[in-house]
Parts: sequence; structure tokens; C-alpha cells
Amino acid sequence: MKKVLLIVAALFVVTAMSGTANALYPLGYIGAYVDTVATHTYWCWYGPSYPDPAPKVWIWIKPGANGCHGAEFALSYSTNLIQGMVTKNDDIGVLTIGDLVNGISITCSCQNDWAWLVNQVIQPKNGSAARIYIVAHPTVGKYRFINCLDGYPKEDCVLLNHAWFNKTPCPAWATQESTWGAIKSMFNE
Repeated sequence: MKKVLLIVAALFVVTAMSGTANALYPLGYIGAYVDTVATHTYWCWYGPSYPDPAPKVWIWIKPGANGCHGAEFALSYSTNLIQGMVTKNDDIGVLTIGDLVNGISITCSCQNDWAWLVNQVIQPKNGSAARIYIVAHPTVGKYRFINCLDGYPKEDCVLLNHAWFNKTPCPAWATQESTWGAIKSMFNE
């Protein structure tokens, strides 16, 4: 039995290190990060009121097995955050309809690896804890991706994290709830 477990663990590591890792995770991920540059490293920011330069929240995607040709979502902001200028990622041909508060639909060239879609300057009004949640697009009723298959079908995506300001301790990275059945299914695919 011990040998079987070691073989299964070795196969899992080899699969995870190869380009077929997306086969275990067919859906893509979306997350909000607070970085000074586009690195999708930090989702928590600590600092004073009205900092100079102001932090930016970046919306990043990690496409699933079918790639990502776009996304639909909205953002919900704490009242002690001032929303500033929004910049779209022209390097991947981002086009948008709508806005971040009332729901945005984004298209881009087909992505198969991490990519940022938009970023926004944020000004904290005070040192109180604040957050920016990725929420469902109001018209669609969910956040989702448009994949790269023929006809560009829409598919669910997994929420990776929200952006936090002056929140101690910084909340855990993953925010997606899972059931034991969902976890077991990753190993049965």
C-alpha cells in the first residue's frame, strides 16, 4: 500500500510540473491583487490615508483548460476607498463594455497563462480595514469566463481572492469554498 501511495504521489507531482496541470483544474481563476507593479503577488496592502503614490488593484486571470478570451464580473468597494482611474491591458487587446461597479464584460486575445485585465488606482480615506470584492456581474448573475473554444462559450471560473487594505491579519489566499466531493473529484479526473 505504501508503494502505491508513493507512486500516486510521484505521478501527481510529475503531472503538476508538466503542462497538463490544467487538466486537474479545468476552470480558470480570477483574483484581485494590490501590487505596485503587475506581479499578482500581494492581495493585502498596508499604508496611510491618501498615500502617494496610491496603490492599484489589479484584476488577474489564470485561464483554465480551455483558455480565456474574456471575463464578466463586477467589483464591490468598501465605502472608505476612493475609486480612481481604470487602465485596461492593451498588450492583450482588452476591450470593455460597462464598468467595474455596475458590471463589466471584457474581451481579450486568447490567454493560456496568467494575465491582468484591468487595474484601478485606489485611495484609502483612512487607516481602517477595507476591501474590494470580486462579485457577480449583475446582468449575468455570476462571475465567469469566455473561453477560447469555437464559438467562445461561457464557463464558470473560480474566485481566487479579494483585495484587502489595512486588514490585520491578511485573510487567507483562497476564498473559494469547496466540498469534500469537489476535492475528491480533482483526483478522479
